[in-house]
Formats: sequence, structure tokens, C-alpha cells
Amino acid sequence: LHKPFEVKINTSEYAFGKQLDQQNNQERLRIISNFSKKLNSSEINYGIPD
Repeated sequence: LHKPFEVKINTSEYAFGKQLDQQNNQERLRIISNFSKKLNSSEINYGIPD
């Protein structure tokens, strides 16, 4: 519960994904959670806020 963790995010024009990793007792990262989503045609046209 008190081990360091990392959030990884990856995006493209058509999809995005995230992964939550946490160190185990051997100080190696293990995957806690991951998620990915293909963007629909409306989401592909969303602008990027400043």
C-alpha cells in the first residue's frame, strides 16, 4: 500500500491508454490496472485545450 507507483499514459490520433504500476517487494514494477479506448468519430475531432 505504501510502495511507489507510476502512471503511464499513451495517446494517438485514434486511441489512448493508461497503466498504473506499483513496485513489489523485489522493487520491480507490476501492473495494477490498465485501460485503453478507441476514440469514436466525435472524440477524434476534439480540440486540445491550451
